[in-house]
Formats: sequence, structure tokens, C-alpha cells
Amino acid sequence: MTKLVGLTGSIGTGKSTVSKMFAEATVPIIDADLITHDLQKAGTDCYQALVNAFGPSIAGGDAIDRKALGQLVFNDATQLHRLNRVMDLYIRQAILNQINDYEHKAVPLAILDAPLLFEAGYEGYVDTTVFVSCDVDKQVQRIKLRNHVDTETAMNLIDQQWSQQIKQSLSKVVINNSGSISQTKQQVLKLLENLC
Repeated sequence: MTKLVGLTGSIGTGKSTVSKMFAEATVPIIDADLITHDLQKAGTDCYQALVNAFGPSIAGGDAIDRKALGQLVFNDATQLHRLNRVMDLYIRQAILNQINDYEHKAVPLAILDAPLLFEAGYEGYVDTTVFVSCDVDKQVQRIKLRNHVDTETAMNLIDQQWSQQIKQSLSKVVINNSGSISQTKQQVLKLLENLC
């Protein structure tokens, strides 16, 4: 029986950093973002479904033109809802396939790394949930640096998601990523001890 941990965070809180720490500790990761990228490659059913839903302007040669798609859904709740509806079925099936594979191989522990863990209802698949948090100032700094945007845009990106408070209240464990990398790593290793 595989113990499955749902890992989530908000934009800029450092969920990917924590996910890498689990991977370095040889814990297998089911990466919802990676699944999404793979599903949007040309030739997949998902690629075709997205082009059917949003038109040929998003059809890239090798994969969906994520920039063009992003411009269509950014600040448009209806289009974003449509995108999530199209993607959900494919992502959910791919996640379940990977979970079944780990169960079949009797892998003792695996991580489901999903930014929309709660929003998409994936928490029903996992045994426990972990939220990566950080101070809002630090979150804004990271978004500005990573996405090359100003403070206002960074705040808009944060406001488009469920708040850290909501996700934190739904999670069993919180890893605070406001300090140094080594402080975060200590929390991850302690959690691994408890899980194993």
C-alpha cells in the first residue's frame, strides 16, 4: 500500500523547491504541472480538445502555445473555467494511472505535487496534505523575480488563487519556506521521518 502525500502551495511560496527536496530524498513525485505539459504536446487527445475549445491560435507546432492560451484565460474567469474543465479529465486520469502504477510496484511513499490540490479535489486521492507557506513580502519578491513582473502584477497573480490562509487551514502539515533553504530542508527531513 503506497502512502500518498499531497503537496501544494501558492504561487511563489516555494512548493517546487520542497518537491525537489523530496525527489533528492528518492521519493517518487507525481508532478501535476509536468503531466499538464505532457498532455499539451501535439498529437495527444488533450491537445486536440484544447484546440477545439479555444481555436487554432493556440496550436503550436510541438505543443499548445502556452503564452497564447495564457493571454486568452488571463483575467477572464469564463475562459479559465473552460480551460480547467477541458484539462481536468485528462490530468485526473494521468494522476490515477501513476498512483495505480506505484501501488502495483508497492512503492512505500510517493508525493502528488499539485498546485490545485484542493481546488481540483485531488486531496481525495492522498493520505495526508502538506502546504508550503511563506511571508507575503517574500512571495511577492519571488514572483517578481521569476516572472519578471512588477509588484501590482505579482499581487494580481496572488489574488487570482485561493489565499494561503485557506489552503493552510485545509492542510494537515505546513512547511514554512520563509527562512533559509537549510531551514526548509530540516522541516522536509523531519516530515519524511514521521511519514516513514
